[in-house]
Amino acid sequence: PRGESRCEDAKPPGAMIVRSAALALLSLAPPRLPLVCEAPADKLFELESDLAAAIRGEQYERAAALRDELNSLRMDGELSVLSANEAFYRAFRKSDFKAMTDVWSKSPNVVCAHPGNLQVRGADVMSSWRVIFSGGAPDNIEARDVKCTLLSSTAAQVTCIEQVGPGQLTCTNIFVLEEDGWKMLNHHAAPVMAAGPPQLPSD
Repeated sequence: PRGESRCEDAKPPGAMIVRSAALALLSLAPPRLPLVCEAPADKLFELESDLAAAIRGEQYERAAALRDELNSLRMDGELSVLSANEAFYRAFRKSDFKAMTDVWSKSPNVVCAHPGNLQVRGADVMSSWRVIFSGGAPDNIEARDVKCTLLSSTAAQVTCIEQVGPGQLTCTNIFVLEEDGWKMLNHHAAPVMAAGPPQLPSD
């Protein structure tokens, strides 16, 4: 009975093998076809809590089902982040100030670092985009080698190479999940440095 105390060495060897195999299987992400939708932060938190409780309670069949659902929602979130990232570059190419405004979070903590310039924060971020668009932003900017990482259920990082004609910039974009979807919190772009090992000072 679950109410009785027991020690690990009292378990038969077969039970320990099954437990280890179950935990190993739960670490894998079963293939699921994701739906393109937002992954609500409260739902992810609920699933993560339920999964932890199921593993503690040795309810491995339920834990496997929860892990499947959790992985599916995470993939949904990743697709949505990538969609938000593409919306950013689409607004950039079209010099569409309204679309660019929609991409960004309304948080006062937003930060943007344009190449060759100091960081701007808060309301100054959108002011900087207005200035860039008024001068004619490049209409051939493309994001290459795009990689998305979910940092948590409500934060994500996208890294990419910004290709502008023959020139390249390395870029990091941070997104946060808000009520109306994933929004950009931080954009940092800088020139790509020449490849090669660092040069040590000579004696």
